[in-house]
Amino acid sequence: MRLSGEIPREQYDAFPGVRWSMLSHMRKSPAHYQHALTHQRKDTSALNTGSALHTLVFEPETYSERFTVYGASKSKGEGARKAWETFQEDAKTRGLTILDTDEAERAQGCAAAVRDKASAYIAPSKGRAEIPITWTDAETGLVCKSRLDWLTINRVLMELKSTRSTDERNFANQAWKLGYFHAQMFYSMGVAAATGCTIEEVPFLFVAVESEPPYDVALFEPCEESRQAAHEDVKRLMTLLAECQRTGRYPGRYEEPCILKAPAYVLMSEDEEWDIQTKEL
Repeated sequence: MRLSGEIPREQYDAFPGVRWSMLSHMRKSPAHYQHALTHQRKDTSALNTGSALHTLVFEPETYSERFTVYGASKSKGEGARKAWETFQEDAKTRGLTILDTDEAERAQGCAAAVRDKASAYIAPSKGRAEIPITWTDAETGLVCKSRLDWLTINRVLMELKSTRSTDERNFANQAWKLGYFHAQMFYSMGVAAATGCTIEEVPFLFVAVESEPPYDVALFEPCEESRQAAHEDVKRLMTLLAECQRTGRYPGRYEEPCILKAPAYVLMSEDEEWDIQTKEL
């Protein structure tokens, strides 16, 4: 199942296309986008654990080639600091990401829960993982790229997310704030271009797994209204980026002076404030 516009994985990073992880910074401002392009994101515990989780779920056979675990103390005990430095140097030479024991255990726990809950979708015979695709956006002419978490043989696009809570309302708020809905539509645009269908014909599922035991897993399908709202916002960001590239200008959030208001509770009338105080009594 090779897609139109698919490229070899080893060429993906060097391919000069717009990807969502960068475009998402346009939600703040073009200046934030331009800064992200030239400043590499630092590795964090959450990012490393998330990467390990994705590998364990989608490509478990490559886990030992990409990660190593350090369980000893990094600073306490005779020779601890030297041992840690030596371990880091060896891992860097071998191209391995270092996890501590807790990070590795949580990644393993999350992965086991996901494989159990989503086995009807995620399995070697069900689809493909980490597919690097490219396409040209018809409206803006921007060349784009994405690496898809998982695409089933029935063209169901799936995105794995770890979260503190799989509560529907909490996850929905998180998904909009962090741009999960937007990413979903950006990836769907790529799949639609690669398969010759419409965006509406690309089913999508979020696979949300809690990052702490019991590693509860939920499958969420974005509603049509949410997909449409995110799609309109993605198109707005793409249009803005195309304009910035045309003009060479990447402004911040506000180009003109703005009126600044104090928080709403400060600006309440005396009657409203009295009413709130009375209810509290």
